Amino acid sequence: VKAGGQPGSLAAWKDAEVNALSGGFFSATLRTITSSYLRPTHPGFIAFFRECAPYAAAAIAGEVSAADLTDLVNRLYRETRQPEGSIA
Repeated sequence: VKAGGQPGSLAAWKDAEVNALSGGFFSATLRTITSSYLRPTHPGFIAFFRECAPYAAAAIAGEVSAADLTDLVNRLYRETRQPEGSIA
């Protein structure tokens, strides 16, 4: 905060000095931040998302069934959660 950045650590958001330096910003927004949704950040998620997007568009256009899209998304997501080098 002193250098102009925004802390990523929850401890920093709860720190009285950091909060004072920010004019109460952190204490005023902490509830919103802790209650909000954050997309998954595990390795492989972005590739999963990119791979699914065209199929989602095709499903919206009626070119892929909802069941097929669901199966594909579930399979691809499971693959992103496999430890490196393991066999699903």
